[in-house]
Amino acid sequence: MATRPAKRPKVPSAQLDQREKDDYLPGNIIEIVIHNFMTYDHLVCKPGSRLNLVIGPNGSGKSSIVCAIALGLAGEPQLLGRASSVGAFVKRGEDSGYVKITLRGFTSEDNTTILRKIDTNNKSEWVLNGSVVPKRDLIEVIQKFNIQVNNLTQFLPQDRVCEFAKLTPVQLLQETVKAVGNPQLQVQHHSLVEKRGELKDLEVSVAKNQETMNQLKALNVQQEKDVERLPWWTLVLLCLSKRVHSIFMLRLFNDCVAMALLHAALALLLYQKWHSALIVFSAAVSVKMNVLLFAPPLVLLMLKALSIKGILSTLSCAALIQVLLGLPFLLSHPMSYISRAFNLGRVFIHFWSVNFKFVPEDIFISKEFACSLLVIHLTLLLVFSHFKWCKNEGGLLNLMRSRVHDATSKLSNIHQFTSCKPRVHILHKQHIATVMFVGNFIGIICARSLHYQFYSWYFFSLPYLLWKTPFPTIIRMLLFAGVELCWNVYPSSSCSSLLLLFIHIIILWGLWISPIEHPYVGEESHSKG
Repeated sequence: MATRPAKRPKVPSAQLDQREKDDYLPGNIIEIVIHNFMTYDHLVCKPGSRLNLVIGPNGSGKSSIVCAIALGLAGEPQLLGRASSVGAFVKRGEDSGYVKITLRGFTSEDNTTILRKIDTNNKSEWVLNGSVVPKRDLIEVIQKFNIQVNNLTQFLPQDRVCEFAKLTPVQLLQETVKAVGNPQLQVQHHSLVEKRGELKDLEVSVAKNQETMNQLKALNVQQEKDVERLPWWTLVLLCLSKRVHSIFMLRLFNDCVAMALLHAALALLLYQKWHSALIVFSAAVSVKMNVLLFAPPLVLLMLKALSIKGILSTLSCAALIQVLLGLPFLLSHPMSYISRAFNLGRVFIHFWSVNFKFVPEDIFISKEFACSLLVIHLTLLLVFSHFKWCKNEGGLLNLMRSRVHDATSKLSNIHQFTSCKPRVHILHKQHIATVMFVGNFIGIICARSLHYQFYSWYFFSLPYLLWKTPFPTIIRMLLFAGVELCWNVYPSSSCSSLLLLFIHIIILWGLWISPIEHPYVGEESHSKG
């Protein structure tokens, strides 16, 4: 914030505006005496009480008189735009000179005489009414008359006309207030500017609070719709699975621990706790690699919600967890750890497959079959991302283009990158859950083999996914029962695995034809307004 300007000595403005019988105002120049100054040997000039004009051909000394007034009234050489030192104003061939100015006092008998002696050594001596004084005492006297030779609206040398023309309206107003106003007017004007700045800050704060309130209202409305969309009694279905009971209570597979951590990370995502969510997500990946099925939709959500700074910082947190957990193995056997811990090329036993038991075993274990499923997996993710999840942004390509442009612009400016906010948008909880669960469900459909314990990878999201489809409730219940039936056939058969794939495709089709969600908090209310 700018410092408060120094107050000038208080002088009643009415006193400065009073003319007496001699018709002069306090502070008017009564007499100018110039000796050995620029073009003059000696000059005595007595201006009138009103408007004065100095007329003459070029080089006759008009500017010399103006310079004498400026320097005689405590002005610096720089304000004239001619020379940087006072010695340059001594007449050529002389060693010293002086300027004497007599100002009309507040009465006709109380005039003020100012004498400035200068020499070629750039020294000045100040004499006030016959007494040598320091410059600051002289300036105080000049300020009593509201004389400001450094103010372009009051004193405008010809060499600074261009500078005057460049003044903004605000600067022009400030200089004018200084030049013609009451000495206290400048202080009051500065206080008014400060108050206006505080008012603008309050207006911005109110606008931000209003925007936050609108977002919270929209979020509340959306959450009410979510509650109505998914009936409470559907959660009872999660307690009726015989297979899940076996997985959690009898077998104690590590899939249960991994999914518990994944659901904890998802809960943090719903509350926009991105850094904490990525840390817990990374811990879940350390338990079991199937959690990586949630990675593509998670990265997409990060692109939608976070700036490049936020994305890099959250990914750094996730990477740090992987390094810390694997540090003992990285220090002892780094290559073995990396190759075995992140082995994505495992071949599963055909006998245990629940989803592709109908596929002949030689095809099931072939690399071509695995590559085909991978291509289908990636294609479905891209199609859902472009046409469903990024519809609001104009498609996946448009979102990627905007994020790449944002990244290049911010990374090119380190200050802008470090000062930018990590979060740029607040996502609807429903949108986060939908993208995460559907992305994982697509991975489930395209998984080369689902063993019985893998049912826990998506079982708890089934009611949510089924009630996202536009199917009638009876169809949703039948689909849920069909999935449960297929997972409880032991050992799995060609018919059960084919039926499971068919039901999965029906659910995926229902998710595809479901209405597109508004991803950002407050967007729906803005579009209606």
